Amino acid sequence: MKIIFLDTETTGFSPRKGDRITEIACVEMVDGILTGKIFHKYVNPERKLSKKAAEITGLSLDLLKDKPLFKDVANEFLEFVKDAKIVIHNAPFDVRFINNELEIIKSPVSTLSAISKEIIDTLTTAKSLFPKEANSIDALCLRFNITNDRSSQHGALIDAKILASIYTKLINFDPITKCPVKILKVINKVPKINLTIPSSSSASMQYLYEAEKNPKKSGNEIQPIELSKTIDEVSDKLKKLKASSL
Repeated sequence: MKIIFLDTETTGFSPRKGDRITEIACVEMVDGILTGKIFHKYVNPERKLSKKAAEITGLSLDLLKDKPLFKDVANEFLEFVKDAKIVIHNAPFDVRFINNELEIIKSPVSTLSAISKEIIDTLTTAKSLFPKEANSIDALCLRFNITNDRSSQHGALIDAKILASIYTKLINFDPITKCPVKILKVINKVPKINLTIPSSSSASMQYLYEAEKNPKKSGNEIQPIELSKTIDEVSDKLKKLKASSL
């Protein structure tokens, strides 16, 4: 399965008011593995950036005036994202701008959804999992312990790469247990245990156990095991697994 993580930067916040795309970036994942293939272009917006957009991106019309127009990179972009699931944080924002650019150049592909299998909004997903918490890219990086290479200024390529990590964490997060799914799978594989306390005083510091799927019996006796040691070993393994998944 092909997934494209996409982000844009723009001159402002409303294509209806004439704002345009200044940067567009895509990162490819196939069958859960980042392929290393990217699409990344700075675009001449043919207009000045708003003060806020310039502060956020560090870009200006002077820096972008020698960059290609969107019409010059459109076909390459559309080919890169074609037939993929497209993942975007706050998807309506980016989709509106991309559709606006396609309309301006009168592209035969009128909308992003027309060539993609699905558009997934990670902001919507995050809000459903964490309804009372902040769900910006920066907030999700903190929550999931993801390395955040963003400086005070935003860049489309950096955000697209970070989004790939965020998406992986979101789809592997169990909202009930607040635990990564792969840890739950390990826990569910641990056999059920029946516990008894031996009556003899000489064994008073040991527990006996019997795993339902693989009982350790010798005649009518159950092989003794120091349960506290076993639990500590399992706990340590689960902690290490959880740490590696964050």
